[in-house]
Amino acid sequence: MAPRCLQPSMLALFHGGNNNKNNKNSRRRRRSFGVKARLPLVTVLAALVLASSGWIGGQDLLSKSGGTLGSGKDNDNSNDNNKDNNNNSNNNDNKYNKKIAGWKHDAGSKYRVGRAPVNKSAGSICFHGLQHWPAWASKAGSRPSLVGKAFPAWHSATAQPPFSTSVRRFAEDKLKKLTRELSSATSAQALLSVLEQEEMSNFNEIHIGAAFTRLAKNKHTFTSAVRESPILRKLTARLLKMMDTENGLDARTCANVFWSIASLQSETPELQELLPRLIENAKFTAPDMAAQAVSNIVWACARSRLSSSQLQNLFPPILERLVDRADSLEPQHISNCIWASAKLKADVPEILEVIPVLMEMAEEKILDFNAQALVNIIWSGATLREEVPELQELLPALLKALPKQMDTLEAQHVANVVWSLGVLKAGDLAGNDVLGSLAKHGTLIIKRFKPQEVGNAAWGFALCGFQDVHFMSATVLHVIASVPSWSKKDLSLDLPVITWAFAMLKISDSALLFSTAKHIPQL
Repeated sequence: MAPRCLQPSMLALFHGGNNNKNNKNSRRRRRSFGVKARLPLVTVLAALVLASSGWIGGQDLLSKSGGTLGSGKDNDNSNDNNKDNNNNSNNNDNKYNKKIAGWKHDAGSKYRVGRAPVNKSAGSICFHGLQHWPAWASKAGSRPSLVGKAFPAWHSATAQPPFSTSVRRFAEDKLKKLTRELSSATSAQALLSVLEQEEMSNFNEIHIGAAFTRLAKNKHTFTSAVRESPILRKLTARLLKMMDTENGLDARTCANVFWSIASLQSETPELQELLPRLIENAKFTAPDMAAQAVSNIVWACARSRLSSSQLQNLFPPILERLVDRADSLEPQHISNCIWASAKLKADVPEILEVIPVLMEMAEEKILDFNAQALVNIIWSGATLREEVPELQELLPALLKALPKQMDTLEAQHVANVVWSLGVLKAGDLAGNDVLGSLAKHGTLIIKRFKPQEVGNAAWGFALCGFQDVHFMSATVLHVIASVPSWSKKDLSLDLPVITWAFAMLKISDSALLFSTAKHIPQL
């Protein structure tokens, strides 16, 4: 080793350090003994001169830390007598050993360095560093430190990942790229184009779930060509093959596909044939489902055309898991489950038993509910007013949060809230402020109202005894303009309800009466 008085100078030379004390970066490098991204020629020459003069000599700088880098073991094969002479340095050796054991050649990789030949002179160490400098100097964020951690393997046959690892990483990147392409498709046709470029046998559960989810979210872009596409049939066949395996689909994929098929029942009714298989898969994976997965299954059951026996077969493990994961439910999940309970009350009355748990969760998170979530619970309270009257206890808090979401309400939301308040006779509880806001917003978007929504809103305002001239006038104009295109069902159910609401509110409108008289005889 060099004399102690010369060690700082040698370190600075070897690291290519700058002795300019005014340079903050230089001072920082000297304090941490970091390696600079180059080895100046003067450094190499200085190390060679020192080595030849005997200051460093032929001492192996790594003899204390072992020849097997990354193991932390002492491979010195000297006699036992030599061990007695080294007792004073054992503590420092152990520190070096531990640090070498924990060092990685590349912070971004998962492999450690292995056995590496290390020459016994400072000059050879420098030349090893120069020879393999580009292998690690290009990664500035992962520069190894030479002081306090011994020397990493500059010249190691195992310093590069094996070929199989590189191939595996390439394959993983390709699969991830496919997932991104599926998840970013903006239309059903674009999704089919992505599917067409890949071999279906390469699709895993993540790809299947992503594909069906994007189809459901892009259902408004469905065409007859998409519905009859052979690519869609191949995707369905791949799904069936995966469900035929011993473990079937995992919990998340099963819930996503279940939700997607329920959403696509109008666009692709043939997919409904997959539901019996999905029910069995969902029963098997229910104990592993996360809160969102359980919520998706419950919502999908309420939307799908499942028989009472199928629902009774599925729901015991699903409801058990729903209670277990109640604390993890997001506001939209809570709302969807309460809404589904109102829809399924006749086929699965057991679902009403979880309403108290859902109410507790709703009370805690009611300030985070969006417009649709608020409306769903208000509507469910009106629908379940006889079966679960305690659900109405949430109504004051829901109505208090509703005005903040008023601008985001859709036509169906306005109609459902007004109808619910009328059925619950909660006009006084809502007050003129809430009812007036609903009427004002409804007037602005009256052209978006479907016949049933117009009837529900007019009926609700009439039951609440609330009369808003602007909304009722806009309703008359909308009805007269759109009634020629109404179906027979709309004419027979909604048009009489609208006329009755005007009568209850004591509003006489000859144009509405004339239109009613003109179209009702056609039934």
